[in-house]
Parts: sequence; C-alpha cells; structure tokens
Amino acid sequence: MDIQAYIESGVIELYALGLTTAEETQEVESMARQHPEVMKELDEIRSSLETYAAKYAVTPPPHIKEQVMSRIKTNAPADGGKIISMTSGTREPAASSYLKYAVAAACVLLVASAALNYVFYQKWKSSETELAQLSTEKKQVADQFQSQKASYEMVLKDLEILKNPSVVKMEMKGLSPAPDARAYVLKDMKTNEIFLDIKKLPAPPDSMQYQFWAIVQGKPVDAGMISLCPPTDSCNIHKMNTIPDAQAFAISLEKKGGNPQPKGQLYMAYGI
Repeated sequence: MDIQAYIESGVIELYALGLTTAEETQEVESMARQHPEVMKELDEIRSSLETYAAKYAVTPPPHIKEQVMSRIKTNAPADGGKIISMTSGTREPAASSYLKYAVAAACVLLVASAALNYVFYQKWKSSETELAQLSTEKKQVADQFQSQKASYEMVLKDLEILKNPSVVKMEMKGLSPAPDARAYVLKDMKTNEIFLDIKKLPAPPDSMQYQFWAIVQGKPVDAGMISLCPPTDSCNIHKMNTIPDAQAFAISLEKKGGNPQPKGQLYMAYGI
C-alpha cells in the first residue's frame, strides 16, 4: 500500500474526529501500529485539533450559570416532583424527536467541518511553505547553472585564443615593485589583436588601477586598463586595444581611469 497516498486520503482526519466507520477505525489503528509515519500524522492532526479547540474556545459569561440555576428553582414543582415511568404512554412526538437528532447531527457536522478546515488549512500552509522553498532552490540552481555556463564559455574562448597558430605568446617579467608578478601577452599576428593573460599581480589600492602599454617606436601607447578579477576566481584572458606596430609591452600603476602617458611606477615589462 502507498503509505503517502493513505495519509493524504483524509481518513486519518476523520478518525481523529470520531467520524469513521468501525471498519475504518480498525484499519487506521492497524496502520498506525505498523507504520510510524501514519502514527506521526495522527499525532499531528490531534495536536492541530487541540490547538484549534483552544484557540476558538468560548467561556460562557459568569451570569449564565446564575440565570440557569434561578430558572431551575423557579420552575421546580411545589411537591418536589414525581417520578414518571419510562414506559408510560406519554411519549415525545416523533417529529420533535427527529428534529432534536437532526439539530444535534448538524452541530456535530458543523464542528467536524470547522476542525477539518483547520487541519487542511494547516496542511495547505505547510505545502505552500515547501513550494516556496522549492522555488527558491530552483532559482538558486538556475543561477548557478547560468554562472557556470558563462564561465565555461569564457574558458572556451580562452582556449580558442591559446590554440590559434597565429597567436604569439610573450612572457612579461615582474619588476622591482613586484618581482613575483607574472603575465603573458598574446598577439594575433594576422589580426594584430592583443590579449593579456594575468597570472599574478598584486591588488592595487582603491584609488589606483593598472594600465597596459604598447611600446611603438620607443614610445608608450595606451593599450587599455586592467580590471583584476577577485582573488577567489581564476582570471580569464583580457582583450586589450589593438596596436599593430607594438614591439614591447609594459604595465604601470596609474590613477583610476588611466593617463595618456605613464606617470606611475612600472610593475611588469616585455622587450624593454
């Protein structure tokens, strides 16, 4: 038997309200003994019913008791009353008896309906919360996928540059401010496109930024600003400005946004 389907059938709620048939009652009790998840569901429903009863319980005003006792004393017979045989010929009319049973049954059904509504409302709220959590998790997974996809596409582009036979790779050396700094200039000899692959370079101050220079006939030409990636990420290859006649390259630390000519200290160089 599918236990989850049985739990969701509604018979456990009816059992907790005392509205099951004898056969259903025996079945629920048997299932609760055999399956801990059924017993757990039954306990939760009972707890919900108790919460509902406590939340909506109405205490009658104190004066009601006084009115009832006063009415009893007023209507009591002077002779103390007499015993009436249960088998006497005086019987309540059938219609009146039926009406009382109908009213009682309606009250029971009303209470049962309210209690069931409360139980199912609690289940609906729980399902709504779970659905919201699943939606959040789904969005997180989708965001992670998009991020990984973007990283993968960037890696593929980098590989295309590195595998291109017309691309020449030149290693830049770190100078005195950062002797351990390391980077590669990648120049496509057919298109004159220039790429920069940063391997190691100290993080600049907030007000400063590294600037890339191409040396043409002994003069530095602005080849673009360098935006370093966070330390936790692997830097991808940066596409820099195309400088056809560049014979050497350098990296200096300049103010943010750069300068027309290098004014800051040189950190790396190639061919100088």
